[in-house]
Amino acid sequence: MALIRRVPIDPDPFVVVRTALQKKPRKSSPSPKPQLRRAITDATDYLNRFKEGEKDIWKQATPRVLVGLYCVFHHHVYGVDPEELAEGKALLGAVSAAKRLIAADFAGNVQMAVEFVRWTWAREAAQLKRNGRSGDWRISWNYQFCAARLMTDYRVVLAREFGAVR
Repeated sequence: MALIRRVPIDPDPFVVVRTALQKKPRKSSPSPKPQLRRAITDATDYLNRFKEGEKDIWKQATPRVLVGLYCVFHHHVYGVDPEELAEGKALLGAVSAAKRLIAADFAGNVQMAVEFVRWTWAREAAQLKRNGRSGDWRISWNYQFCAARLMTDYRVVLAREFGAVR
């Protein structure tokens, strides 16, 4: 008694490719690249307005602006854009993660979330300057917006800074 149905293997490896090419393409959502460009443009606008003296500008920021800020800092520190955000649903995932981060870890205070992103990248830039490039590890959007370890590191720094830890 055979539990596994045997499927004949086609000796021609291009049959699969030809079959895939004959199928109708699925309708896809609009390309996320314009949405990503908009997030980066908005974040750059917020940074410029902050530099010009609008100290409370970050109160108006959205999770998408936070993701744009991540992209700006990623490019500044590593010299390349985070291309994974230009593919599929990754941008939506990053924006959703940023929204959860603002709500859960900063009680809805966007300014505090912006400071967390700024701290993350200042620390990364200092580590790269001090130690140079070690391996292929980098701060991904998942690590920036979802990593409990990064949030714990930030809280330890804040506790030390404000005298809660000696």
